[in-house]
Amino acid sequence: MAMLRDYSPFTPGHPLPPSLFAGRQQEVEALLDSCRHAKHTGRIGRSYIEGERGIGKSSLAALVRELADREFQMLTVHVHLGGARNLDEMARRIFKDLAEASQNRPWHAKLTKALGSRLKSVGLFGTRVEFHATKEELTSLWQNLAAELGGLLELLKDQREGVLLILDDINGLADTPEFADWLKSFVDGIATGGKPLPLHLMLVSLPERRQQIVEHNPSLNRVFQIIEITPLSDEDTRQFVLGTLESVDMHIDEEALRLIVRFSGGYPAILQEVADAAFKRTESDRIGVIEAAEGIVDAAETIGRKYIKPEVLDAIQSSKYRSILSRVASLTTGESFARQEVLNQLDSSERKVFDNFIRRMRELDVITQDERGVYRFRNELNRLYYMLAVRAEAAAERRTE
Repeated sequence: MAMLRDYSPFTPGHPLPPSLFAGRQQEVEALLDSCRHAKHTGRIGRSYIEGERGIGKSSLAALVRELADREFQMLTVHVHLGGARNLDEMARRIFKDLAEASQNRPWHAKLTKALGSRLKSVGLFGTRVEFHATKEELTSLWQNLAAELGGLLELLKDQREGVLLILDDINGLADTPEFADWLKSFVDGIATGGKPLPLHLMLVSLPERRQQIVEHNPSLNRVFQIIEITPLSDEDTRQFVLGTLESVDMHIDEEALRLIVRFSGGYPAILQEVADAAFKRTESDRIGVIEAAEGIVDAAETIGRKYIKPEVLDAIQSSKYRSILSRVASLTTGESFARQEVLNQLDSSERKVFDNFIRRMRELDVITQDERGVYRFRNELNRLYYMLAVRAEAAAERRTE
């Protein structure tokens, strides 16, 4: 086995650097148009990026943020709200991240002075920021967020000409009626307040989280421009791999590239894991089909640990369940599959447990029913993982033969 390399141009688990961003040109232009319109009209822009896990939502938001900062001179902040359950915590993170994002920028001193004693630099080199405020102060901040942002923009008017506020990973907040009601009030207050505020508000989440928000406040259904993120095309996937490798003077054989494209399924999260693992498998300046295949095997375990629920992994320890999953994953590429179609591919022992398998996978939200006897994977990332896992198991069995 080749010695694993200790560096890689791929960045699993992190948003893509803008220099290596592939595809999504139409989505980028739509979001930048909203930034441009907000800046020039003083009217709020409202966008909602939605898509499945691993599809590249945060990377897209990060790219638009960099472009809005550079091209439109906007004050930008990308707030990750994972784990936040209330509006007080949302407010704390917004102002903490605003302060951190301004470090090494010309307006840092002005902004931190405005935020006052609630800010504290922490860490060995003071590169991180904590934002301490009382509950009353936090409540006032989210209740008056538009005025607070407008005040900061007025303070920085010689250097910044608008605001881009990105609220990402809002899964916990989406389940609360308070967030939906605040969101509607925030948007309406700016739109009807009479005082211009060149703000582009961008939300980022899974599609089902947006549906939760709309259920809590149906009026929000027509408020946002929906940017739906779908898998990358094969050509965009190819160009990403080739461009990333070219940045470090690496090459890849055509068959190896086809393998990586096929097993990533257009999902940047999986693509990064597989390509990174393949890169680390080679000791030369070229990735061959062996390294690509070994990378798929290596990536399967990592992807399962990062993206698949532990209870699902426990449920599929049964060899029969895993065999059935592999057949199902191979029969569909995001389309529905029929019960009878799968049964025709199974042996007698697998057929006996198939209905139990379907019931358990539905309980775990892995599979959903379209109509009687017709099912589909809840998301494509799950299906791709099972394809990777089956290939990894087959490779392991060959090693022991």
